[in-house]
Amino acid sequence: MLQRMIPRRASAALAGAAIAVGAGIVLAPAAQAGTVTVTVKCTLPAGQGEFEGPQDITVDLSPAQVEAGGKVKAKVTLGPSPANSTQDLDDINITPMIDLVMHGGATGAVTVTGPSRQVDIRNGQPVPIDPYEGEFFVPANADGKIEFTIARTRTLTEILGGLETPCEVTAGADKVVADVTAGASTGGPATVVGPTGSVYPGSTFALTGANWTPSATPSISLCDAQGGACSGAKLTAPGLAIDAGGKLSGDAALAASGVADGSYQIKVTDGAKEASTPLTVKAFVPTGPRELTATPNKGPVGTTVTLTGKNYKANRVITLQALDATGTNVGNYVTGPRSSLGGEWTGTFTVTDPRTASILAMEGSNATNGTTVPFTVNDDLVQTVSGSVLPGSLAMSQAGAGIDLGSVTLNGTEQTMSGALNQVTVVDARSGNLGWSLTGAVTDLKLADASASIPAGNVSWTPACAAAEGSPSAVVSGSAGSLASAAQLCSQNSAASGVTGGKFTADAAIAVRVPAYAKPGTYTGSLTLSLS
Repeated sequence: MLQRMIPRRASAALAGAAIAVGAGIVLAPAAQAGTVTVTVKCTLPAGQGEFEGPQDITVDLSPAQVEAGGKVKAKVTLGPSPANSTQDLDDINITPMIDLVMHGGATGAVTVTGPSRQVDIRNGQPVPIDPYEGEFFVPANADGKIEFTIARTRTLTEILGGLETPCEVTAGADKVVADVTAGASTGGPATVVGPTGSVYPGSTFALTGANWTPSATPSISLCDAQGGACSGAKLTAPGLAIDAGGKLSGDAALAASGVADGSYQIKVTDGAKEASTPLTVKAFVPTGPRELTATPNKGPVGTTVTLTGKNYKANRVITLQALDATGTNVGNYVTGPRSSLGGEWTGTFTVTDPRTASILAMEGSNATNGTTVPFTVNDDLVQTVSGSVLPGSLAMSQAGAGIDLGSVTLNGTEQTMSGALNQVTVVDARSGNLGWSLTGAVTDLKLADASASIPAGNVSWTPACAAAEGSPSAVVSGSAGSLASAAQLCSQNSAASGVTGGKFTADAAIAVRVPAYAKPGTYTGSLTLSLS
């Protein structure tokens, strides 16, 4: 159950309100502030010990009312810490932080980070931390009164690469230190979308989002699963950007070390808006014994071998060593590549000793953290065999040159003469990825003295094309219809990759509509086939 602490400045706030009413002036909502006394357990870095005891903490939040996804300003005042320094240190940069837990109108955690400043630390005394200010954003789905309790304070000391002193609240974590009220956003909440599966430490992944401040500069941090304990050092995104339309895009890089397996929140802010997305981190764990392959696996001294490894530990330097038949080191010793975040690597090794019987690939310099692959040194004579295959052509041939349509006897109605196209064979031996098209066009059919004709529009065909067995490509038959204009008999499509071509046959049934009162005689025309 949350305990609500009464702000110590309540009387002053009431007095100010009375004056405002008497003067007819409307004031902005007062900042929500409170002081709580909690018990904290501080763990000093580098094994300097633990301290536990009471500490007064004051948190002032403003404004009292904020849009969902909006920014809140916090002022933090810390009473004396139970943790005392174990040594004297001069001119040390420190950065104070506090993690607050939200209840009611929002859940999760937020971190308030103060500015870094330089202090002198004295043995037997707490680290001096002045009141500091910072900002945070309430969640985009916040609605109603949000009460804040304290989870921990943290102090980052810039020494030996950066040491953090966390002070966890062990008693009083249910005491409400401040609150704000969140309402609906007027501009639409910002969004950020990250990877849906787990990622390895050291990996890079894409982030996208919308409804950000146009052309603003985003910043990014990695927080715990509740949204607190945020760190900008464990997650970087120098290429992350917001365009003029408010769209967020770019890659983020997770630190290769210092990020344990677990659930986190990626928090992005542009100075006016903030949004978070979950992230699951899971380091690569080999699924079986190490695997090693060599290409080639034999050859004379001087052969350069390509080695490929799998199921090695992630992000390790791989060392390569030649061994003789007894497993003794011979020949060269090479520092090879570094294994990937997924435990894979590829490198090269040149065989320099005729006694080489295998190649060892190990993590670092410990042979027990590696495996071997056989290699046979031989003095075989090698002759290179080569020959050239040249592309052929696209060509066609036909089984005959005359099409017999038979005859009809006039009877006062339109009749049809029928025939068949002499089979055409198309051979595409170009062995590229091109296609081709076979079309036909017919002239009017006329009597020998040209005294009468049957128009080309009365001639129609029904194509039937087929590919011979073994042809790389399929063939497409043209549509049945009139030959009033050039029409497609069959075609072969081009391909984006691979080889096209083959041997194909083209056939067609031909029909000619004879007018009811055509002039008797033999009508002749030309059907021209074109391949392109």
